Amino acid sequence: MHRHHDVGLLVIGVDSLADSNEADAGKVEIFTESDGIGDLLALEQIFAAEGTSAAGIEEAKRVSHGLGLFVRSLVGLDRAAAKRSFASFLEGKTLTANQIEFVDPVIDHLSRRGWIEASQLYESPFIDLHPHGVDGVFSDPEVREMLSILTSIRQNAEGREMTP
Repeated sequence: MHRHHDVGLLVIGVDSLADSNEADAGKVEIFTESDGIGDLLALEQIFAAEGTSAAGIEEAKRVSHGLGLFVRSLVGLDRAAAKRSFASFLEGKTLTANQIEFVDPVIDHLSRRGWIEASQLYESPFIDLHPHGVDGVFSDPEVREMLSILTSIRQNAEGREMTP
């Protein structure tokens, strides 16, 4: 029960930061396009200042595979940031209707949940467009590029740089 209480305080901390005032809301906003581990450390300090115990922060990290993914799952990724992430992928391409219908829910999911696992691209709603999911809608090089973008978004939330 104590652990849930601590994690609950962490969630309340995020809500209070987002709602309290513009300066504090900016502290949560830093996380939509994190610059890495420094942002995660700053975020831990914010939660501690809001009254979340070290044990509560550690539990949130453990349950969500890191504080960054925990926060992203709560606040999502700014829609404009999600679109910017895919700008180079979409630039100069003439997409088919199915490709557009595929990318739109990816952006929606990122803005709601903050990140997406590659395996989810082979589940509903993505298999609703093609039974093979992303592989049935895009070419192999395009699939690799999309997966690279999604990996980068996740690693950004985790506070680590993407490896080449």
